[in-house]
Amino acid sequence: MKRLLALLSYQVLLLLNLLATILLVVSYVASWVSPLYLSFPAIIALGYPFYFFINLFWIFFWFYRKNRAIYLSLAALTPSLFYFPFVFALGSQSMEDRVGALKITAWNMHYFNNTITEEAEWVNIQDQMFEFIQENQAQIFCAQEFSGKKSFISKRADEKMKEMGYQYRYKGGGSSLAIYSKFKIIKGGLLDFEGSYNGAIYADIAYLHHKIRVYNVHLQSNKLGNDVDEVFKKENLENINSKTTQEKYFKIENKLSNAFQMRAIQAIHLSEHIKNSPYPVIICGDFNDTPISYTYRKMIAGRNDVFVQCGRWLGITYAGPLPALRIDYILTDKKMKSIGFEKQQKAISDHYAISAWLGF
Repeated sequence: MKRLLALLSYQVLLLLNLLATILLVVSYVASWVSPLYLSFPAIIALGYPFYFFINLFWIFFWFYRKNRAIYLSLAALTPSLFYFPFVFALGSQSMEDRVGALKITAWNMHYFNNTITEEAEWVNIQDQMFEFIQENQAQIFCAQEFSGKKSFISKRADEKMKEMGYQYRYKGGGSSLAIYSKFKIIKGGLLDFEGSYNGAIYADIAYLHHKIRVYNVHLQSNKLGNDVDEVFKKENLENINSKTTQEKYFKIENKLSNAFQMRAIQAIHLSEHIKNSPYPVIICGDFNDTPISYTYRKMIAGRNDVFVQCGRWLGITYAGPLPALRIDYILTDKKMKSIGFEKQQKAISDHYAISAWLGF
């Protein structure tokens, strides 16, 4: 009987290990298969960091047990030698090199926290945000969702930015995009995404003896709203086979699939526009996609990710209910040098602001 129980427990453990391995392998597919053809891997890939560490656990577990099942997770983790550095960075940076470098900051400001209803509280939150911007001292600032429900909040934002020395600006596009600069903006432009409230803008900036083009991007939002809370609710997890729970999860899956598909189209459109830039390019913004995604692979092609080169650890940029997501980026032309990367310590919005120091 003991032998039978031992055999059964071994098979259960092996099955759990196999499940973690399959999830990890499916995650890899998300970067290479367009969601337009197959969106399921993109949804699975949202949990990539968890699958990675679970498989790492199994390696140590089977090593301790001196069992050949160790090769299952070892084989599955091998491709992560390529993928994991985009999620978990061990970059290097020098504080001294930052002196004289170009500092650029990107931040999704959540319409100055649009869930707030009291006007006084709204002003207080806005003041906290601008206090951070003042301390941050970026020379170029790219904001997404940079407006308020009431016009006086938006007007107040422009006045605050001007007071802080941002004499040049270009604003527009879906989801209230703004590029503020302490250097002269020569020209600005707008990219509309068909069938979407999201969008992108760009500004050609005269930086010292260089000219650069800065894109501020906000790709398709998932629009999950309160549905995110449903994923982890105890009653849903306990009754996962019920029709009501299945309908909730099916609704979430449909929203995610649609968003992944739209971002893929937007990334292709944006990449084509960037190819025609006459100047070195910096891309900032909220991609609403992780580094293990088709969208990210399209956007990073031929470019550097400042976080990968200079960041540390997981670099989580989303402060909302879905954990461990890096969805905000600063990507640069290969002609530029990544000198430093920094993430806001305390979230005021539902995203953390990210900053990069760059040189030529």
